[in-house]
Amino acid sequence: MKIFFKLLFVAAILQSCSNNAKVEEDIPLVEVDSLVIDKEPEQEIQELQKKKDVEVNVDFKENKAKIEKKYGEQWDFCKCVVLNDSIDKAVKAGNMDDKLMERFDEVDLKCKSFLVMDNSRTPEERLLHDKKIAKCLRAAGVK
Repeated sequence: MKIFFKLLFVAAILQSCSNNAKVEEDIPLVEVDSLVIDKEPEQEIQELQKKKDVEVNVDFKENKAKIEKKYGEQWDFCKCVVLNDSIDKAVKAGNMDDKLMERFDEVDLKCKSFLVMDNSRTPEERLLHDKKIAKCLRAAGVK
């Protein structure tokens, strides 16, 4: 009787192993997000980034409209970057006076649309965001 169960156990293991191999062969290939394999990886990344940028811009515009309705006109990204950099330098230098705090409040109010958006989720997005900030500061002659 023990030999019968051992043979049954071995037969079950062999059967399950042979079924797994067959299942793996029968798995169909699935196309992901309509990606075309014959494109260069860089080109695919750029196309995906453009698609994502369009989606983010639509969300950003909707959110900005809501923010402007509540807080008033919003300044552009580079102006907010340059002003926040200036305030940051003043704070680090120890110039914490009432005038600086008033300016901080004004910048906070006029830059809400950029302060509430999270554009730096992935390492790649953070890198792009940092490059965008550096470009604004260079254009303003700050860095």
